[in-house]
Amino acid sequence: MTDMNDTPQCPHCSSENHPGGFTSGMLMGAIIGAAAVYVMASPEGRKKAKKLLEEGQKLAEELEQKTHEVKQTTVESVASQLKKKFFKKKGRSLSNLW
Repeated sequence: MTDMNDTPQCPHCSSENHPGGFTSGMLMGAIIGAAAVYVMASPEGRKKAKKLLEEGQKLAEELEQKTHEVKQTTVESVASQLKKKFFKKKGRSLSNLW
């Protein structure tokens, strides 16, 4: 059985390469926690959170619409190119297929 001390450590994961990692993590947690308390507890924070959610919903709807438009444009473009490539060059038409 091997001892845990015999296992080589990752050279990038040592505390020498990340001084203050725990401290900076604690500080970030405190900042995020304070922001969450502000948003949840204060009336101003709730108003801002509500406004952000509404704006986020608007952006999501716009993104969905734009995505649909891009998909439609892409499908039409590809269909047009395929039609030109396979039917015009070969002298075929869609009516000859049926």
